[in-house]
Amino acid sequence: MKIEHKLNIKKDLHLFIFSQLNELRHWDLVPSDVRILAQLYNMDYDMVATGEVKKYEDRMNILFSVENKKKIMEELKMSYNTFNNSLTKLRKKDWISKDNTIDEKYLFNLGAKEFKFIIEFKDEA
Repeated sequence: MKIEHKLNIKKDLHLFIFSQLNELRHWDLVPSDVRILAQLYNMDYDMVATGEVKKYEDRMNILFSVENKKKIMEELKMSYNTFNNSLTKLRKKDWISKDNTIDEKYLFNLGAKEFKFIIEFKDEA
């Protein structure tokens, strides 16, 4: 299956990918969970793209800082409880580790002008 979609890579790609995968893989994430995950990935991408923060550990500290979490809640217009419930669900699903990091191997490299995103389905039996 080939999906062609014009979107703003800096703003929409993570939300599009996670929304599609959530439906395909039945992750049982609600839209608020997906929006938070996409926003975390967007912010990490911004730090890498601008060269503002290069070191992975520093980016994760900033990403999960109290100030940044408040910023995400405000941008997504979420209540404190909704936001924290979503973070808990993302931790349980291993998208976010217990020490508030995103595994580096899961972060996308969006620096290229063009890239392919391949989903390979394997029999889980």
